[in-house]
Amino acid sequence: VLGQLLLALKLARRNDYDIIHAHWIIPQGLVAVIMRSLARSRPPVVITSHGGDLFALKGGLLKRLKTAIIDRADRLTVVSSAMGDKARQQGLVPPDKLSVIPMGVDSQGMFRPPGDDSQRRGLLFVGRLVDKKGIEYLIEAMPAVLQRHPEETLTIIGDGPLDGSLQAACKARGIAGNVKFLGALVNQEIPGYLKGAAVTVFPSVVTDSGDQEGTPVAIMEALACANAVVVSDYPGARDIIDHDRNGLLVAQKSPDELAAAILSLLDTPERWRELGEAGRHTVEQHY
Repeated sequence: VLGQLLLALKLARRNDYDIIHAHWIIPQGLVAVIMRSLARSRPPVVITSHGGDLFALKGGLLKRLKTAIIDRADRLTVVSSAMGDKARQQGLVPPDKLSVIPMGVDSQGMFRPPGDDSQRRGLLFVGRLVDKKGIEYLIEAMPAVLQRHPEETLTIIGDGPLDGSLQAACKARGIAGNVKFLGALVNQEIPGYLKGAAVTVFPSVVTDSGDQEGTPVAIMEALACANAVVVSDYPGARDIIDHDRNGLLVAQKSPDELAAAILSLLDTPERWRELGEAGRHTVEQHY
């Protein structure tokens, strides 16, 4: 944070900017408002919150810091309607200073359906290996999936602090041979995996601290590739997933519901193709 602040102050003295746009209230929003105060032209500051800082940083001191930062910014944007509701409930921002603007996805370039979907196989997860992604519940669901489809595989793209414990859980359940951990990949590699998978699963949860997703871009990228998605039902997911129309919503922290939803798609390929096409249409229209 100190390195970011020092560089921002150096840039503020050297250049004139039209706008300073910070992603996350803490710490980047703090850096942005300090940078603006010392900039030659005093440009407006726009802050975009993606979820974690809004939902999880709840202590009295942190709330006062967030409020002070937002007071000094010109606009706060959030990526889901649930986040907008939360910001209003917490009294962090006046309504006329808040906008709900989700991220978008390159649906005409990197993220588009394959020309031939006859070779699409298996399950995919893309995301950081952290608590709020809920991937342990997907691993718990896999034995039930493999009981009916023993040839299926789950590919996990991403890294994080839970990597070791998740791999250990796969070994303990006897499914290590059906689960591939690829680690973090560069963005350009991910579309190929999305286009090759039949179903992408996002088992995110609201953690005990209140941390949760906004509206993850990874869901939009999967939909843009006409990938059928199974998504845990949390507030940010409802902005993009209309259950049984462009994806499937299941209860949080429920391996049984995850397994049932995945099996319903693997058992009927025409169904996951139908959901994938509807998901692609959603992205083209709104994201």
